[in-house]
Amino acid sequence: MGLKENIYELINNTPTRLALAMELNCTEQTIKNYIALRSEQLTLAAALKIIKQRTGLTESELLEERVTA
Repeated sequence: MGLKENIYELINNTPTRLALAMELNCTEQTIKNYIALRSEQLTLAAALKIIKQRTGLTESELLEERVTA
């Protein structure tokens, strides 16, 4: 499971990255890396809480199922 592609653009701004970094106890650079790499770390409950607050979207609007072969 991962974030929908358009969500990465929505969260790639300084205030949101800083809020995520504080919530996940890491640096803003780590969050930048998570965004660039489309990391599943951004689907942790703590990260989703911040993303939902910042975007006003629901979990079902944020997440997509990843199909593996």
